Amino acid sequence: MVVQVNEGLLSNYLKKIRFNTAIRYCEGKILDFGCGDGSFCENFMVENYNGYEPDYQSFELAKKKFPKNSFFNDLNSINQKFDSIVLMALIEHVDSPHDFLINLSNRFVKNSNSKIIITTPNKYLDFFHHLGASLGLFSSHAADEHNVMFNKKDLFKLAKETNHRVINYKKFLFFANQIIVLSKIEK
Repeated sequence: MVVQVNEGLLSNYLKKIRFNTAIRYCEGKILDFGCGDGSFCENFMVENYNGYEPDYQSFELAKKKFPKNSFFNDLNSINQKFDSIVLMALIEHVDSPHDFLINLSNRFVKNSNSKIIITTPNKYLDFFHHLGASLGLFSSHAADEHNVMFNKKDLFKLAKETNHRVINYKKFLFFANQIIVLSKIEK
């Protein structure tokens, strides 16, 4: 897998916009799932941030850039519970978002403030994403690796099906991206 922020003229700018959009919802102990090069950790105290990255090249880069932070490459080695789980530009790459969200919710601290923060492209503007990738504005790999694209209705349906309530939803980056913040409904 390619470190996608190194591709495309606008990739780093778009990453910063996603960071600024997601950061306001992050509280307590944070798991940045699919953390890439780990640069989101710069926004938090070292003891509150944990990054998980399955791509070994990106994982090694994160550890090298931020040696004081905790990064994981193996899900089984994460024995902690989290208040906030962040999925930035990730859920569209997952084969089964439904099962994925259910499994992630098992990593929550048992309190009503725990949340999943998701940013994802808007499926209605997917054409522009592919066009921008072909022009070198965005990562060409990111568009090719999308498994499931979402609109607002899809995200709300996913939340309901996985027993989450929507805390907040909004579109950003000229409606090309969206953020949804979910909290687990305890039975």
